[in-house]
Amino acid sequence: MPVDTEFMNKGETTLPKLNWDILDEAHTKFLNLEPRDVVYEISTELISESWNDDRKVSNALEILLLIWNAAFYRYSTLNYLSIKDVIDRHRKELNELRDLDIAELKDDKKDIVESIYTDFLDALKSEGRGGGKKRAKELYSPVSTAKCLHLLCPKFFPLWDNKIAKGYGCHWENSKNSFEYYWKFMKINREQVVDIRNQSPEPESLKEISTLKLIDEYNYVHFTLKAI
Repeated sequence: MPVDTEFMNKGETTLPKLNWDILDEAHTKFLNLEPRDVVYEISTELISESWNDDRKVSNALEILLLIWNAAFYRYSTLNYLSIKDVIDRHRKELNELRDLDIAELKDDKKDIVESIYTDFLDALKSEGRGGGKKRAKELYSPVSTAKCLHLLCPKFFPLWDNKIAKGYGCHWENSKNSFEYYWKFMKINREQVVDIRNQSPEPESLKEISTLKLIDEYNYVHFTLKAI
């Protein structure tokens, strides 16, 4: 039987008030409905094992993006060297954020987060091929950017897609200028994580999964698949 759901108001939208029972139900449905999660697990393991090797970490991110966001890169190339350059440029900050929990997010991190986000957004852009005299068009993907950031710092950076962002009232008007919407999304996720943990202890069955990942699984099943 589906669990009862309360709601919390967030300005322009109303979000479900999450708890461990809701996350547990969503986790079960997510595993049944999303076979690509194995790619997430493999990429996560590769990054963990090769954290200090920028080339291998970049390759792991590329593998995930070409599967998880295949439609975006269908008519363009994804250059792992661009990803590697950004990782190298922000290595110090990424090392600091990798073990940080989103519950610890404070406004003094905004400039660092913005710098990392915008650099990845640029590195992951798709330069679509133009036909005839048409010039290639640069397309930016806030979705790919969040996927990369989450894999690098899985307890700190949340995942989203277009439908999830809209559901949270955080959808961007212009992909290239999407950071402020992602920052708003991060702060809402922070509140959700803190609220869930304050309600009751985390059940043993979910302790191997970060609270942030569980919220993403709920968001995906609820907003993207509309299955809960």
